[in-house]
Amino acid sequence: MARRGELGAPAEELAKQLQEVRDEREELVIAERVLNRLVAQDRAAAEAAAARRSGVRPGGGAGGAADPTPRRESR
Repeated sequence: MARRGELGAPAEELAKQLQEVRDEREELVIAERVLNRLVAQDRAAAEAAAARRSGVRPGGGAGGAADPTPRRESR
């Protein structure tokens, strides 16, 4: 029974350390999500800037989306 009492303090310390590691891990998961969002935003901004420089509208090819309005042929 005395041995069990001797192990109580180290067990409590290990439990405390484990909780600290879990808390830090959760913070890192959140930071990773934020970083991924920032990377996606930066990538989208870079693509939009490149499209503006080349005259291409995002999502529509060289002149934007095709115009569905029929045109009269000139004679």
